[in-house]
Amino acid sequence: MVLLFQWAVNDFFSFVDAWATWLTENSTVIGGELNDTDIGQTTPAAGAFTALSAAAVAYFADKLGVGTASPSHLIDVQGIGGEVAIRVKNTDAAGADPDASFYLDAGNASGEAALEFMKGGLPEARVIALLDKLRLVHDVGPIELHAAGQAALSVSGTAIEPGSDNAFTGGSASKRFSEMFSVDGTINTSDMREKVNIRPLNEAEKRVAQELVNDFRIFQWISAVADKGEAGARLHVGQMAQWVEQKFAEEGLDAGRYGMFTRDKIFRTVTDTKMVQVQKVEKSTQQRTIIEVIDGRATEKTVSEEISVPVYEVLPVFDEAGEAVMVPGPGGPVQKTARVPVLVEEEREFTEEVEDGERLGLRYPELMCFIMAGTLGV
Repeated sequence: MVLLFQWAVNDFFSFVDAWATWLTENSTVIGGELNDTDIGQTTPAAGAFTALSAAAVAYFADKLGVGTASPSHLIDVQGIGGEVAIRVKNTDAAGADPDASFYLDAGNASGEAALEFMKGGLPEARVIALLDKLRLVHDVGPIELHAAGQAALSVSGTAIEPGSDNAFTGGSASKRFSEMFSVDGTINTSDMREKVNIRPLNEAEKRVAQELVNDFRIFQWISAVADKGEAGARLHVGQMAQWVEQKFAEEGLDAGRYGMFTRDKIFRTVTDTKMVQVQKVEKSTQQRTIIEVIDGRATEKTVSEEISVPVYEVLPVFDEAGEAVMVPGPGGPVQKTARVPVLVEEEREFTEEVEDGERLGLRYPELMCFIMAGTLGV
């Protein structure tokens, strides 16, 4: 009897070993079967895994690797070729203006929250958030700002330059700089090799210049008077662009043909609302477990949070001719269905730039040269 029992035990353990080997080599674990199930135990003494590896994810010694089986940082993500390695996306409903946030927390106000870019394992550029400023650092070359598919601004160790030559303006007629500070004045290109049709002023132009010499006036800006009062607003001297245009017209000339005179459209930003189609969402409350340190003790708590759940409906599918699209089913062909978003109309706020008149201007260096050329030596 004892021998029979011993044989049965040995045979049972042989069966278990064979079954474990088969599972290791052939079995597939469906992810859904692991929902709400711990892998390993919660403490090392109870048998936690020291390493957990999958086809593309590895966890070892308090480090998580994605795309690598030997992570060297707390979270080590290694992509292949030119594929996107990390994607941060809000799963809120389509059309609901979701925000996708990525936080770098230095832990205290005096620390630096830094995002570092490396090439070949060597640091090359950084974005650093300090207490009172945001710092962009590039150790190798300039920092370029791109907009609308092209380089708009380049910042190097010696210059701030536009992305390309003679293609960008500083400000606009609608959005102007209030003041420009520099040690020296601006340098205007005056290379003769870049000019054509060079000539002196004609008689009509000289007469305009002689009229303009008497049109310089002292004035105050309306905006400055509104802000500071007449006593506080500073006095300026210059010409009136409308007068300049008029003097040219009196001689049969078009002031718009001359670079000294400018006429630009101005725009203002308006806020309005309109009805748009967005995916319907329903509010739902979900429970989740968090760990909170209370009196120096890690305490597990269950909290409730409200989430937005996108609403879908299942509809039958038809082809372009209006015929039902059929697919194989358990008892024969059935009509194909699709899960589609449920759309509703909502009022949304938007802003746009609308034309708001025009603004006249003068290039004073050219205007002064014009006046001098038409009055000196006459």
